[in-house]
Amino acid sequence: ATALTTFAEKKNDHYLINGQKVFTSGMDISDYCLLVARTTKSNRQQEGITNFFIDTKTPGIEIRKIETLGHRGIGTTQVFYNDVKVPLDSVLGEVDNGWKAADQYLWYERLSLSAARYGAASSAFDYALEYAKGREQFGKPIGKFQAISHKLADMKVMLEVSKVLIYKFADQVGKGKATRHDAAILKLYTSEAYKTISDLGLQIYGGYGYCMEYPMQRFFRDSRLSVIGAGSSEIQRNIIAKSLGL
Repeated sequence: ATALTTFAEKKNDHYLINGQKVFTSGMDISDYCLLVARTTKSNRQQEGITNFFIDTKTPGIEIRKIETLGHRGIGTTQVFYNDVKVPLDSVLGEVDNGWKAADQYLWYERLSLSAARYGAASSAFDYALEYAKGREQFGKPIGKFQAISHKLADMKVMLEVSKVLIYKFADQVGKGKATRHDAAILKLYTSEAYKTISDLGLQIYGGYGYCMEYPMQRFFRDSRLSVIGAGSSEIQRNIIAKSLGL
């Protein structure tokens, strides 16, 4: 996140922004955006960063929609900033010291995304459970077969653990005790759980799960982003390992 290159150069009464951002969610439907840019060149990546609150209709901003496998409801974009002129009061917080705030934004992002993915995973589970109870083979519901019932049992456990982690981290944030380590554990587990639950749900549906007319395919497509976006699972494991002194 600190390897950004978009630069905001201070002029007399404004900043001039140049650069580009990839995977900016919902930029094409937003009136304003939060932009994290460099305002000073530094040997340390976390220094010289400033946050800006910008009108998306400002001249010089070009937005291109990116076609994706899933998450089509909001979608994501590539954004180009070409001599974008913004007033000095567009700055949020301290100039050159914006990483601390940006890092905290990521904590809230990981909390809200984890809650959303828990909700989506719960829906995927509900669909799979209903299907397992209603679909019959060999004279009984497929949920009566251990190969199916054990999948649903595992899915339920993952949901319950995800819920506990979400409430725990929300409590830590509210008390000002949250850490990057805690955020990484939350993001890693809930993302991987959502992906696994969606995959198991599709397996329970069998061939119908692979059909676009059934809902499980959407969970399967959407969940794949959860272990990539907002900090991949590999990055979360790096953060956790570092907190262990490794």
